[in-house]
Amino acid sequence: MVNEIQTKFDGENAFTITLNATTLASGSGRASASASNSSNRRGGILSVQITTGASAPTAGRVYSVYLLRDIGTIKSDGWDGTDSDFDTIINAHLLGQIEVTNDASTIFYGEWDTEKLGPLGPTFGIAIFNDTDQAAAASGHAAYYRLHVPEVQ
Repeated sequence: MVNEIQTKFDGENAFTITLNATTLASGSGRASASASNSSNRRGGILSVQITTGASAPTAGRVYSVYLLRDIGTIKSDGWDGTDSDFDTIINAHLLGQIEVTNDASTIFYGEWDTEKLGPLGPTFGIAIFNDTDQAAAASGHAAYYRLHVPEVQ
């Protein structure tokens, strides 16, 4: 019988990132603290949940989610690996966008596979940029990842 390589996943892990009305005000961004990839996994699934604030955002506007990498000397867009404000995205890879409707206090989700962007590297994180014309809610946000585990069957 021929062996196959199937993808399984590590357990779910939360990014350390402060998401609230202040850190996700309209026109602002936030970076997560770095997540370790000490097992040298090639990629993973990243999930983000954002709740719109009390004022309805403009329909069709987006929250953009970027992959940040720290490979040692060079870090994506000067990211320092901490949970902090991060308003300048120049070269970080766009994972995807969460498009919103004009509904206040509504939960929106995004989920992306990093595999298409190449290896994660030893540490990685995300940055979220708010371009919805309104601040996000004070709470109701989450960001998680699950790393791929290739397994021969």
